[in-house]
Amino acid sequence: MKIEPSKTPSRLSKKNGDDWSLAREFGLLADGGWVDWLKQIWTNSTPATRLHLEELIGLCRDAQPASGGDWTTMQHEIESLCGYPTPPGHEPKPEPGTEAYQKDLDRVAPDEAWCSKVRALKQKAGQVLAIEVAHLFQRAVHSGIGTLNRKAPNREILRGLIWSVAVDAATCQIDALRQLAIWSL
Repeated sequence: MKIEPSKTPSRLSKKNGDDWSLAREFGLLADGGWVDWLKQIWTNSTPATRLHLEELIGLCRDAQPASGGDWTTMQHEIESLCGYPTPPGHEPKPEPGTEAYQKDLDRVAPDEAWCSKVRALKQKAGQVLAIEVAHLFQRAVHSGIGTLNRKAPNREILRGLIWSVAVDAATCQIDALRQLAIWSL
């Protein structure tokens, strides 16, 4: 399924009298990318879809690694444990697909309670939510780099959105993540 946004969202700004409750509630800032597109989705959505989006954004804001560390520390730790190649003279790293590799990855993923909440929301919301999340990933490539480099709501909620795909991925989300990964290289 090819997903193409129908129109470009406007910039969020208090200067132009914009008052978007979801941005205020979660501390999101206009970024020219995924947050602006979320506003467009929000504006054009039904009340039910808005509730699902708000719940998902809240879950993504609250996502934490199962081990209890912060994302940045855990990201560095998992890269040193599972990243390739193994530097000469170091103990070999676990191979993808092995039990040891999975155990290391499970430490950095959100815990099962969070995953269960995301799974239940996705089942309740259906395909509409999956498609809208895919749109957000497609638009993330347009986000201002400053909003994604700082430890701030835009980056942390996007990280949670990425983890939400691991819970129960729709094909459109996987492809949108593929595109985002290629862009980030």
